[in-house]
Amino acid sequence: MPLLRFRQAIALIDRGETYFSPSYLLACNRLRRSETAFFKLLSLRQQEILLWIAQSLSDEEIAAELGISVSTVKTHRREIMRKVNIPNTPKLIRYGLELGIGIVETNSGRCRTKTRQSSLLDAV
Repeated sequence: MPLLRFRQAIALIDRGETYFSPSYLLACNRLRRSETAFFKLLSLRQQEILLWIAQSLSDEEIAAELGISVSTVKTHRREIMRKVNIPNTPKLIRYGLELGIGIVETNSGRCRTKTRQSSLLDAV
């Protein structure tokens, strides 16, 4: 059976389509149904702030990157921690890393935000 799936995946990709394994699709569906999925709990801005927190940026660095005040960053951080029930920043960083949140560098050398979950959900 794995060889058949492999052949199906190659055929789809060869036609310019996308292939996702059944286990991947099942995980996506579970995530979509989860009441506590981070993308259901956090606003888009909070998800963006979490991305930078997961990269261990200080509040000042995040504020500069996003063009907002340091106090706004601190407010977002507090709200994120409250919503996901995480008591401190080191654990929040770990939470972000466990979600697969990261930075992708573009060809221009500038960074853009990307999460494994958002890519996963957009693709399905």
